[in-house]
Amino acid sequence: MELSPAVEYALASGWTSQTLKAHLSRRPDGVRYPAAVLARRLAVLPTPPGPSLRRKTPWCGECEDEQSRTITVTLPDGTEAAAFCPRCGPQKRPQPVDQKIANIEER
Repeated sequence: MELSPAVEYALASGWTSQTLKAHLSRRPDGVRYPAAVLARRLAVLPTPPGPSLRRKTPWCGECEDEQSRTITVTLPDGTEAAAFCPRCGPQKRPQPVDQKIANIEER
């Protein structure tokens, strides 16, 4: 029984390694066939859990406020827009501000 493709699919779907591990290892008592249980749990995964309300990255103190964690960027046409702080914003993978601006312009 090959579990790797299902694990890779779960991670690509938004599960983190920590949340997937917690989900797959819940209620281990009485499990007789661990591989079959893992395969079944991977086959019927719910929607990945959303981001935790706890912030893992402390506020940098340089962005506009601790709650929104945004900065104001000036777009090429001169208008201002909000972007997540690249130092402490809630995004999982920080993007350079130039990339954020490009993403905003595409909308």
